[in-house]
Amino acid sequence: MIANRYEIIGRVGRGATGTVYRALDHTLDRHVAVKLLEPGDFAIAEREAQVLAKVTHRNVVTIHDFGHDMGESGGHRYLVLELLEGVDFQEWLSQRPSATEIIERFIDAGHGLNAAHQAGLVHRDFKPSNMFLTKEGRVVVIDFGLARSLVSLDDDDEPQRFAEGTLAYMAPERLAGHDNDERSDQFSFCVALWEALAGTSPFTGADPLARYRSIRRGPGRAQQAPRHVPRHVIEALERGMAFDSTQRFSTLSELLLALHRPAGANHRRRRRPVLTAVAVAATFLLGWGFMPEAPTLEDAHSSLDPRADFALTILESARKRAADGDSRSALNDLLYAAQLITAAGETGPEFCAFGSMIPDVADLMAEQGGLHEARTAYAISISFAKPCKNISKVDLMARRESTRAKSAL
Repeated sequence: MIANRYEIIGRVGRGATGTVYRALDHTLDRHVAVKLLEPGDFAIAEREAQVLAKVTHRNVVTIHDFGHDMGESGGHRYLVLELLEGVDFQEWLSQRPSATEIIERFIDAGHGLNAAHQAGLVHRDFKPSNMFLTKEGRVVVIDFGLARSLVSLDDDDEPQRFAEGTLAYMAPERLAGHDNDERSDQFSFCVALWEALAGTSPFTGADPLARYRSIRRGPGRAQQAPRHVPRHVIEALERGMAFDSTQRFSTLSELLLALHRPAGANHRRRRRPVLTAVAVAATFLLGWGFMPEAPTLEDAHSSLDPRADFALTILESARKRAADGDSRSALNDLLYAAQLITAAGETGPEFCAFGSMIPDVADLMAEQGGLHEARTAYAISISFAKPCKNISKVDLMARRESTRAKSAL
């Protein structure tokens, strides 16, 4: 008996912060779900209780009580939730429902997730096993153990050393150790829906770095795009899974609307900008405890300096060394080139071409087994992204091709 009120009947399962039991509430004579918490999860569970208390929606699990039972051995802290009878989405999907059914059910779950967002909360672990389908056909989002308020995310400037959540559904900014906003949930939602429709994840990678690189490349449409699914649904999912969070839908409600019906004739697919992708790429290294000092551009004194061209030539040399498997020499070239172009004070296309080429070098390092050097290269690239937002992609690509042509002479 918990708190002289809840009689434990049987085990239901385990959530992110404790074990869930079926129980009888003797005060109100009804069956409930009681989550008994692990000692290290008390603060997390209290946050979950506070989160759920702010959200009232048919597609979000309802909380009834939270407390501390002062029994033997220190007692138990517990959450009391509505008891859901039915199956989780993983089990439901194994029954092979139609694409239309899957989309409709996910849209229902999306309404619950959107209600949390409107209450100022981010779930941070959205996935099929945290979606439940009741016997009555009601879709419910559960397990808010990792949820955070948007205010606390805004105030948290420091990266987490280890990102919380489930790797297979985690947004790239969260893989990099930084929380974003509700658009990170949007990414997880789209990955889960794509996987449900296609039968396979749009991305690969069994570790954070490999997964991160796969997301940066984007889903392989020819091999993995869901079949027999309306084109507007695939386009909405691709946008919701954009590497750069600013290219996703502004809100989850916009995504849900796009899933309901095709976009208008004037709709244009948003493309992933080269350099904003670089900015997010380098933040990955913050979670590994390393970030080299960023070069400052405040004292830029020349718009044309021979050191800039020389730096780009050395960077091309670094790319070739990385392709040959000499990651250490490639990194030394990269560091030297970064010093040169920073000393030149260049902020134009040359500087931005330099920044856009660094992830290519880092990818080659990783492919050849130089993971430590690749992490360092990703970290360096963040310094070369922010000043380049106003450089056109045409100018950037032209400069890159010019650099490689000169290095081949």
